[in-house]
Amino acid sequence: MESLKQGASDYVLKDRLSRLGASVRRTLAESEERKTRRRVETELLQRDELFRKVSESVTDLIAVVDIEGRRVFNSPSYALLMGDPASAAGTDAFAEVHPDDQERIQKVFQETIATGQGQRTEYRFVARDGTIRYIESQGSVLRGSDGAVSNVVVVSRDITARRESGPKTAGTGRSAGSGQ
Repeated sequence: MESLKQGASDYVLKDRLSRLGASVRRTLAESEERKTRRRVETELLQRDELFRKVSESVTDLIAVVDIEGRRVFNSPSYALLMGDPASAAGTDAFAEVHPDDQERIQKVFQETIATGQGQRTEYRFVARDGTIRYIESQGSVLRGSDGAVSNVVVVSRDITARRESGPKTAGTGRSAGSGQ
């Protein structure tokens, strides 16, 4: 009993040596499971660190949205537009989309979930300071173990400067092709 308290995984009584083979096989299997678990845990920690470093390093906006349209994750780059991205978790991902663009963007989102195919789109985003930013986004789906769409990853870029510096249409003061 003292050996078990100190970490032994099993014991075999002298009068039951027939259990020795099974006990050794079980102990070896448990040892292999522990090694595999430690390796997987290490890999997960390394991937988590990689994801964190990538998301902290990019200026593009990276979001993960559940199929109900709630934010699961926003990259730190969202701070300029929304404030603390972590505080946005669980909130409506369409709340800051310009009201005139919301219905269209929600339709694109639903089509992405229904078809499993991401789409590229542009829309206006109302930043926390009230300014309007033009955003270009590309969605792609994440699937659960059952194969069903579980989340949508949206990688976006603020294209306001590009839109504002583009060619102007005669007499309107609007960028060509802006539709605004």
